[in-house]
Amino acid sequence: MSPGVLEKIVKMMAIADKFRDIELDMTEFNILTLREQEILEVMSHGLNNRETAATLFISEGTIRSPTRDMVNHLDVGDRFQSVRYANSVFAHWHPNTCG
Repeated sequence: MSPGVLEKIVKMMAIADKFRDIELDMTEFNILTLREQEILEVMSHGLNNRETAATLFISEGTIRSPTRDMVNHLDVGDRFQSVRYANSVFAHWHPNTCG
């Protein structure tokens, strides 16, 4: 395994560990399903669909539908705006989890 691949795996595992014990209790996100919240949390660290799927141990295809639904539920234009919105909220509620 190349050092670059190993480094990405270690980074994704660290992110997954961070979210194991974090519970989203923010009213802004009550409209999202638990899966959408989980995906948004991981994406808020700048991971793409493939990396997010690997971090959550699900297929990349499993990311697409919740991501589309999340954009609609939050009433934003695209996934990047969802992540931008989430980062601002996460920074307020969980200041040590956003980097």
